[in-house]
Amino acid sequence: MIYYLALCSGLIIGQIYSLTLNHIIILLFNSFGLFALANWLKFTINRKALILTLTIISIIGLSVSYSSFRNNIRVENQVTVPITKLSTSGYLTSPIKQNTNSNQVNIKITSGSLSDKTLALNYPKNITLKPATEYKFIINVYPLNKTNNIDGFNLENYYLANNISATAQLIDRQELKPNQSITATINATRSNLITYLRTTTSDYKYSGFFIALATGYQSDIPKSQWDMFQRTGINHIVSISGLHLTLVTGFFMLLVSMILKRVKPTRVPHQIIIGFSAIIFAIFYALLAGFGIPIQRALYLLTISFYLTINRKYLPILYQLVICLTTSLLIDPFAIFSIGFWFSYVLIAGIMLNITQRDTQSNKYKIALRMQLVIVLLGIPLSLYYFSKVSLISAIANLWAVPILGTIFTPTVLITAILHIDWLIKFVAQSLNCALYPIELFANVNMYSQIKPNLATVLLAYLGIVLFIVRLPIKHKNIFASLLISSIFFTTNSKIKSGTAKITTFSNSNGVALIQTRDNNILYIDSESNNVTYALNSVIPNLQAQGINQIQYLISNDKQNESIIDYLSSNRISVLQPKLVANYLNGVNFTKLNDLSIVLKNKTETTYIGDCSKSEEIHNQKLDYIIIPRANKNCDWVFNTKANNLIINGNSKSQSKIERFMSNLNLDAQSQQNISNATSNTLIVK
Repeated sequence: MIYYLALCSGLIIGQIYSLTLNHIIILLFNSFGLFALANWLKFTINRKALILTLTIISIIGLSVSYSSFRNNIRVENQVTVPITKLSTSGYLTSPIKQNTNSNQVNIKITSGSLSDKTLALNYPKNITLKPATEYKFIINVYPLNKTNNIDGFNLENYYLANNISATAQLIDRQELKPNQSITATINATRSNLITYLRTTTSDYKYSGFFIALATGYQSDIPKSQWDMFQRTGINHIVSISGLHLTLVTGFFMLLVSMILKRVKPTRVPHQIIIGFSAIIFAIFYALLAGFGIPIQRALYLLTISFYLTINRKYLPILYQLVICLTTSLLIDPFAIFSIGFWFSYVLIAGIMLNITQRDTQSNKYKIALRMQLVIVLLGIPLSLYYFSKVSLISAIANLWAVPILGTIFTPTVLITAILHIDWLIKFVAQSLNCALYPIELFANVNMYSQIKPNLATVLLAYLGIVLFIVRLPIKHKNIFASLLISSIFFTTNSKIKSGTAKITTFSNSNGVALIQTRDNNILYIDSESNNVTYALNSVIPNLQAQGINQIQYLISNDKQNESIIDYLSSNRISVLQPKLVANYLNGVNFTKLNDLSIVLKNKTETTYIGDCSKSEEIHNQKLDYIIIPRANKNCDWVFNTKANNLIINGNSKSQSKIERFMSNLNLDAQSQQNISNATSNTLIVK
């Protein structure tokens, strides 16, 4: 097993510290050399420790090379420059995601310079796209936004994990011919089932949850329901994973077993027939559910178990988990960046370890309660590490959710969905509403929140959980384990992470900037009245490329607010508040100086963004960043202020002052040229 662990370690290291192609080649030669040396030493000397060390190092080197090479291929597959009005052909590879003001779908390009690449396509709601159909597309293509969704869900990692090379905005399309490829056919089957279920269950509160249980498609679940699932700790029931695959496949195996009992014995043992049929059904269900990372892991583990069964071999469950982990990472090393990947493996490993350590003489209810306690403990460290909060009611909520929603409703929903019996689907959907009523009550209990713990504390907590599970003849073992587990809750206030803001400015004279925190998009516009439309046209493609269809706050001249909101609405982008009314957004303090000037401040940095208007509130204050989207006023105070960074879009009147300011900076000629030729600026204030 140590070789598998070395292989896994190398695959993870290769993703975290990716090497260039030259370094990969050098590491490959050295690793092959060490591997050859280790095998030669087997026949010359009897030093097992040295041979084992050399072999492990060579395996780690080879796996790091492989992982880095896969990462380089993934990076090279990305689109790095915008492409305007690209004419190409392709077909849909995912169900259509219905956003508030637009739709999104993944498309596979089949012609041109982007052939074989997958793009995330945004398009208006009034346009219809059909699965299993080849289209001629005219699109605007945009590179992935490297710093999108700061401090929150990482959209770029999601795109990369799904092999998406760029985002795109649809201009026009023309239907060409049917596409009968395997990918298109599977997507068409899944999309048609989603559409049918959406129509049949539209009158029921948990229609989106019903669809998610049947197909793994989660985009129809409202945010309010996601919050409820998170507060009660039953997210794992919603996301198709090993739990669902195991339950559904188990019911299928039971059905096949009942059928085989009624037929005559065959030359092939029934156990092998059941196993083969179970694998085929599991693959079908995994494809229907979108073939996500958690369900891949469960499918690999099921396949390994079946292989051991037909060969009558025994392999400890820990070995099976390590082999399964290795297989998952070999197929897709980028899976280590998936939160669900780690949650899935930690939970499965803990459950299996608890099963092997259980006392068979204990009461079955006591065993069930212990298992539930282990599941809750396993989820706490990762929840605090990734989300800084954890559900206090999850233990009780899961005692209801796992047997009722998981064991009963998951196979029931799938069977009724496949049978396409409308009245039965509606009955199950209504029953699902009733079954979720206790979860609604549990959701009234607030979640526990705290400062994010560091990785070392998380590992100590898991060491305590392992000590709690494993039966060892150590006195006061559980007390020591409890102390290690409780260390996850002790984090000093000095470790508080300040909020982060991303500021994107556009190098033109229209005074446009986009300020983003974790949950908010703030649009800044300082433009002349006759240039408002032109100014918005420079930022709307950027918003569409990021899938942003709502602006939380608007910073602009009051006289222009109405025309700005109307024009954004015509492009299916809504404005929640016409003025910035909040002072504190996601850890960033906003101080409004006037209609067009604000100061952003967090724990370590202060940023001014405005129209050059000076205020007493920033008099003699050290500024880390000064951003002037449009220098239309006297900016002399800016050039006399001590600031670490300056971003300014100047007009002809201020150009000479900007040049004099730049000439006083300690920059070489190339750096000054880069500043002068900049087309946009993106700033991350941490």
